[in-house]
Amino acid sequence: WAGTPMPSPNATRSPLAAWATISWHTRSAGSAPRSIVADGSRSSSQSRTPDGQRVAFVTEGEKTSLAVRDLASGETRRLVGTDGATFPFWSPDSRWLAFFADGKLKKVEAAGGPVQAICDAHAGRGGSWGRDGTVVFAPNIRGPLVKVPAGGGTPAPATRPPDPKAT
Repeated sequence: WAGTPMPSPNATRSPLAAWATISWHTRSAGSAPRSIVADGSRSSSQSRTPDGQRVAFVTEGEKTSLAVRDLASGETRRLVGTDGATFPFWSPDSRWLAFFADGKLKKVEAAGGPVQAICDAHAGRGGSWGRDGTVVFAPNIRGPLVKVPAGGGTPAPATRPPDPKAT
C-alpha cells in the first residue's frame, strides 16, 4: 500500500487517524459507520497491537473472520479457525489475539495456530488483556464486567452494578 488516503469528494469517507494508511470510515444512508481496510475488506472492528506493529480486524463477507495486517510490510494474513469473530483485542506482548465467537471468548496466536476457548461469553462486547494474564471483558451489553485467566476458567465479577438505593 502506498500513499495517504484522502477524503472522498462527497465527504462520505475520512481517514482514521490511528491507521491513516490502511483504513477509512464510511457511512451509507441509514447505516452505522464501517471501516474499509485498504485491501478492500470491510471491518466493523479493529485493534492495534500494544507494540504498534500490526492491526487485527474482523473481515466481512460470507463469513466474518480475523485478519492481521503488518503495518511495516502491508502484508495481510487471515487467521484460520476464527469464523464468526467479533471485538478482537491483543495480549500485552502482542503475541495473542482474543475475540468473541460462537458464544465464547477465544484466543489464537497472531502468527496462526489452533483457536483456544477461554470461557463462555454469550454476547461478548469487548475486553482487555492485562499484563498479569487476566482478561477483563463485557459479557453482554449491560451488566458488570467480568474477569477470567487468559489460560481459561470461569468468569468472576470484576465490577458490580451501582446500588440503585445509593444516592
